[in-house]
Amino acid sequence: MRNRNEFSKAGGRRRRRGVLRVVPLLLGLALASAGVAEAQSVVATHAGSGALQIPEGGGYRLVNVKLDQQPTANVTVTATTTNASDVDLVEFQYQGSGSSVTFTPSNYDTTQAVGIRAPEDSTFRMWNNDTKNMSIQLTPDGGNYTGRPATSVNLAVTDNDNDRPAVDGSITVDDTNPTVDEGDAVIVNVDLSDAPYSDVLVTVTAPNGGATVSPTSLTFTSSNYSTTQAVTITTLHDDDADDDDVTIRFNPDGGGYDQGDALNITVSVTDDEVEVANAAVETQGVDSPIDEGASESFEVRLAEAPEGGDATVSVTASAGLSLDTGSPLTFTTTNYATWQTVTVTALQDADMDSGNESVILNPAGGGYDYAQTVTVTIAVTDAETPPPSDTT
Repeated sequence: MRNRNEFSKAGGRRRRRGVLRVVPLLLGLALASAGVAEAQSVVATHAGSGALQIPEGGGYRLVNVKLDQQPTANVTVTATTTNASDVDLVEFQYQGSGSSVTFTPSNYDTTQAVGIRAPEDSTFRMWNNDTKNMSIQLTPDGGNYTGRPATSVNLAVTDNDNDRPAVDGSITVDDTNPTVDEGDAVIVNVDLSDAPYSDVLVTVTAPNGGATVSPTSLTFTSSNYSTTQAVTITTLHDDDADDDDVTIRFNPDGGGYDQGDALNITVSVTDDEVEVANAAVETQGVDSPIDEGASESFEVRLAEAPEGGDATVSVTASAGLSLDTGSPLTFTTTNYATWQTVTVTALQDADMDSGNESVILNPAGGGYDYAQTVTVTIAVTDAETPPPSDTT
């Protein structure tokens, strides 16, 4: 028997018997398998770059379709929307007016057109910038293309309906009737009940005064509409002792919200001033007229006890009088009913006219800030002697 490792007489080189006959066979099988596994697909092109623009109410926009390899039998290509929810947005028309385009082994690389359009309607679509980004699938069937993946084409469908519907929503505030002391602040939290289709600007004001607000506007989007935003309402001091109601208005604009959705809330303000009921300054003992150069005294007290501190009465005399009593007079809860004396002196002047002078009594503090000012009238008789009349 010949040694298997010896050189062959024909080739003059050493080889193992049978090996060269097996390897070419395996290699041929591998190449054949690779040829069968090559993917067949639909080739789709259209004018322009990026997504194919499809305006509502416009004509058909064309996608040119062909096969990338010769099929083994006739192949039909059908267009569908990728998402079933988009099926009503576009319509298809195929070259040859059928329900698909058909390729044969002889025309597989000749393009055929698939038309796509968005039919006119009156429905406003709540899309971002009025544009719907979607896609369609071109699916082949037949021959060696059956079961192959569909080819996707991106579309940008634009809506032409501008009548944006109102959102059936409202502004909500967690406290529509807060109570606060005059000069203090209260915080309310604001949001929207329903999602807007674009940004909503809510302006916050105190239309009748009485308070300041911060911030003066809020912005809500379709993503944060239900997240509360805080508004600080600070009430202002006034010059009376009355409790007040302050109106705060929230006025929306945009995104399906309008002025019809505005909301007013009422802030109940408790006044911080004290007002004594029946507060009054009383006087007695005014005895006039008095002569120029003479003095006059009268007495002053309060009708009711002061509250929240002492009350004072400032005393001011007119130009023809000098005030001989210190000012102001102070009244407490214990001495308010005790008479205090005010003394004035009528000043000499160079004329010979008699007339009236006055003393002003102005109360303040202790709940007397809103009590009436009292005017005491002093009649003054002139002391000059008129010159003798000319009898010549």
